[in-house]
Amino acid sequence: MAKCTHTLCVTPLCLVFLFLFFAPVASAQLGGSKHKGDQDKQEELQQKNSRLREKEAKKYADLTEFAQDEYAGDPDFHDRVDQAFQDLQSEQSMEAFDINTTDTEQIVVKEGDVIKIRRALYDNPRVQDYVNRVGQGLVPSDSQKLCAFKIIQSPVPIAYTLSTGTIYVSTGLISLTDNEAQLAYILSHELAHVYFDHWKVKVMDALAEQEYNRRQERKSAIYGAILGGAAGAFVPGARGGNAETIAAVGAVGAVSGAAIGAAFARRIDVDWDFVQENAADDFALKNSLDKNYDIQEVPKLYQVMTNAVTVDQRIGLGFLGNKKRIKDRTDYALKLIGTTLKPDYEKKLSASELIGTSPDYQLMMAELKRDNGIMALYFDMFDMAHKNLRQAVSLRTDDARARYYYGQVLKLVARTSADRDLANTELASAIKLDANRHFIPEAQLQRALLLIDKGDSASQQEAIQALKDYVMTYQDARVDTWRYGGSLPPNMEILYDYLRLLGETRWKPGYPQGLGSGGGMLLMAGRGGGAVPSPSSATKFDSSAKVRPVGARQAIGNAVSAGAGMTRTGGAVNGAATTVAPVVNKQY
Repeated sequence: MAKCTHTLCVTPLCLVFLFLFFAPVASAQLGGSKHKGDQDKQEELQQKNSRLREKEAKKYADLTEFAQDEYAGDPDFHDRVDQAFQDLQSEQSMEAFDINTTDTEQIVVKEGDVIKIRRALYDNPRVQDYVNRVGQGLVPSDSQKLCAFKIIQSPVPIAYTLSTGTIYVSTGLISLTDNEAQLAYILSHELAHVYFDHWKVKVMDALAEQEYNRRQERKSAIYGAILGGAAGAFVPGARGGNAETIAAVGAVGAVSGAAIGAAFARRIDVDWDFVQENAADDFALKNSLDKNYDIQEVPKLYQVMTNAVTVDQRIGLGFLGNKKRIKDRTDYALKLIGTTLKPDYEKKLSASELIGTSPDYQLMMAELKRDNGIMALYFDMFDMAHKNLRQAVSLRTDDARARYYYGQVLKLVARTSADRDLANTELASAIKLDANRHFIPEAQLQRALLLIDKGDSASQQEAIQALKDYVMTYQDARVDTWRYGGSLPPNMEILYDYLRLLGETRWKPGYPQGLGSGGGMLLMAGRGGGAVPSPSSATKFDSSAKVRPVGARQAIGNAVSAGAGMTRTGGAVNGAATTVAPVVNKQY
């Protein structure tokens, strides 16, 4: 065997030893270096976002000050702003009217070859009242503006504010919250737009921005001409030169003048949404804490939203917007909570004054998360549907509809026999809870399909019975629909929920009297001899409660345009029903 004669001789065994000894050290150093690099990048990004906030906020403040001076001192500008804002309020009044008068059955409509999704109010008055009550409790005592908080039915997380003072929050956004503190933050954020009169400011600043930039361009031209000429005069060879030299010097002066003029008179371009959203975030944190809500829940809310949009990007279509902005807003919230708001937060925390959630929140969310989960299922938003319905079932174990739709989701996305067994258990629970009213016969059918797949004799017999029960309960439901003849409220399912909460689980309304003689038509009392369709075209609990008077929208639109924007009108307008005007022309 050859012997090594070198001064430094490393055998293979030594190499292994050296690798095992130094590799963890090197790895730790590299890992530590990478971790430090990530921290540095994170700090650099936060500093960049902070500078951008300050820069945009200053531009916004400067322009708003300029706009207010113009509004106060220039009658023509004042009139243009008022007219533009009145036009905006008229347009948004019509949007509010559409939402207030759209049936939940009309959310998805087909117009020719186009399918349109319309916004409608969530048809649960108790939950609507709860959210509005929480919102009204957040309004600062010095606010002179009236507003209303309303829930729209949509699985996509949406929250926005109209110039009328109407604040809309979707069932999808509320369903992502875990407690009342998070709900209060969302409502406070939208309330900020009303409190700061952001729509009026946006209209005024947009017009002022045009005027400001026109003036800056004129200044730029004047400064450019004066300073450019001066710059040209000091160029060597300008005096006493020939024509070509003078022309060249003139060109140099013009270029110099343009650059100098641009430096002295810059345009201003404001990212409205960026600045106003930042102001709303700032207000929401401070206002929520002022009202004793636990603002440590805010970063958790943003994390839930980020996780949700990672699973299903459709969730980011509404409230979230740009995911990078969510990171910025989360960092800003954490910074504010850890610095400016920290003393007040710790004081309230030590005094046990902070509110996380409430019993009312838990009760309301059992209904809202169930209903949003059902709608999410219809939109094939499976993850949201699964989570919402699972939460609804955990909050209210006696809710037949929650258990039925949860069973539906479990059956739809089941991958194993254990998943299907769980779906079967939920459907069986729904059937048992629905025994008194036979409200959801489809639960029998879905359970029968699961039992058929099992194949064993006992399951086959259960499937036979389930199919028979489905036919019988479906028949009972259709007969009920025909006999009620559209006389029940369209939200009868919600009313049954209320009765169940109050301990009444068996009551059903009696059938109305006075069946007509033709085609199963039912004459309705107080409807002026109007008729309800026969059972062949009627749907379960179908109601004509929300019928728009002919010409009402146009008449009210004309009245708003002709009047002072959002003023209340009295009585009927151009043939519109008297009862319509108060609904549409509320002064928010």
